[in-house]
Amino acid sequence: MSTRKAISPRDAGLRSLLLPGWGQRAAGSARGFRLFLASEVSLWTAYAAFHAVAQWKEDAYRLFACEHAGIDPRGKDKQFYVNIENYDNLDEYNQAKLRQRNLRDYYRDREKYAWQWDSPENRKRYERMRVESDRYANRAELTIGGILANHLLSAVHAVWAARKHALPSCAARRDWDWSLRLFPGPELSLRLQL
Repeated sequence: MSTRKAISPRDAGLRSLLLPGWGQRAAGSARGFRLFLASEVSLWTAYAAFHAVAQWKEDAYRLFACEHAGIDPRGKDKQFYVNIENYDNLDEYNQAKLRQRNLRDYYRDREKYAWQWDSPENRKRYERMRVESDRYANRAELTIGGILANHLLSAVHAVWAARKHALPSCAARRDWDWSLRLFPGPELSLRLQL
């Protein structure tokens, strides 16, 4: 017989909301503890890996743009790096913005925003590099969603595990029989087990 004090379902849920598996451990569910804690470690490892690869690939495409388009990377936002993949040079880009009457995105500082791709092939290669970096960044963001889901599922499971642990053992359960007689003939029995 365990001498462990039963934890309230509320406390078990709060613990697992903070650290998946903690509430399960307190409620005596070793399997739930291992499952949710392993999931948490795996998800954080995946997040770190996706984030690191996204950063590495971002550094690679920015360096590639410096070498093959002659950009100055200082003070450029993410949209600039998207824009340069669609046009061979700044003049082509600005002309397109004038045709679209989109002066908000027009680059007035020609010296700061100048670029000229050395070949269409390198521009396309750059585009693939940038898109691949974004894919890894998106995977990292999705992994954060998985981490949040793991916390919520772990909290729900911990509440369930604490309630289950607080119930009396099977031998101590009581069986209640209910009967309902509709008419002097057939009898309808209802058995409730708690």
